[in-house]
Amino acid sequence: MFISAFFLVLSLVILYIAAELSLSGAEKIGRAMHLSPLAIGMLLVGFGTSLPEFFVSHIASYKGDYGIALGNIVGSNLANIFLILGVSACFVALRFQGKEAFYNLSLHLIMSLLLAIVLYFSWINIFSGLLFLILFFLFLHGVYQQAKKTRQQKKQIQTTEGASTSFSWKSSFWESGKVLLGLAGLYAGGELLTVHGSLLAKFMGVPSYIISVIFVAFGTSFPELATSLIAIYRKKDTELIMGNIIGSNLFNVCFILGTCSFYSFPLTQTYLMESLGIVGSALLLFLLYLFKSALFRFWGFVFLVAYGAFVWFWLAG
Repeated sequence: MFISAFFLVLSLVILYIAAELSLSGAEKIGRAMHLSPLAIGMLLVGFGTSLPEFFVSHIASYKGDYGIALGNIVGSNLANIFLILGVSACFVALRFQGKEAFYNLSLHLIMSLLLAIVLYFSWINIFSGLLFLILFFLFLHGVYQQAKKTRQQKKQIQTTEGASTSFSWKSSFWESGKVLLGLAGLYAGGELLTVHGSLLAKFMGVPSYIISVIFVAFGTSFPELATSLIAIYRKKDTELIMGNIIGSNLFNVCFILGTCSFYSFPLTQTYLMESLGIVGSALLLFLLYLFKSALFRFWGFVFLVAYGAFVWFWLAG
């Protein structure tokens, strides 16, 4: 028990350092690639911090532990929205702006609705997996188009003003190395937190499903929390934080669940409450964008209370 507690603390330290490295490197590489802060958060940071979910869910699916695999994905998405965005909104107002945000929030809402339908009707199979992967490639296409548009705009500005920006191979190699080292640290830290958090949970007599949806999901989502808090502390663009969460959720469902669906595993419950939370939060974020409002402190408290209610629901069940 004491050894697990030690490694639990060590994992938090590793995740903090790794988040610093990946955030710094990804931001510089993203700017060099002419990506917006939202795209950097969604593509580079969001996907990178979702690697723990990818490994945990696929290993669990391969071993036939489908409840752990799905509980990890569903629990991680709920933690991303209600816990991480909730905590972040308590410190800084979060908002989406522009057509790029509309496109990505629309995909996020469609993904959430599709996930709810799949879970309710127990349709996790190769066909639902293909649908999720189609959404995933639509998202990648949107990021590519936005980067192409931004690159053309910057070229016009450079031509008009005679300004130029350089990104040397030496600096590119260094920043890429920081990202890779940071992602490796995020995976290692998430793995440590997941393993030893689960051991502590078992020692305390917590059921395996609760371990998956709460402890494992929280462990694999902790990189997103660490990255978001560091972005707030470093006063980065808030769109990077929002992009990190939305990108992570899209990656969790569209790519991880999409590829895990090829195992065609059965479901033992409908995940109705979890689905309502995922769809409701996605709809709220979409409406906040439409009405040009921000996810401010009030919503942060609401999200944290909602996450607490989910934890109580899981433990009581």
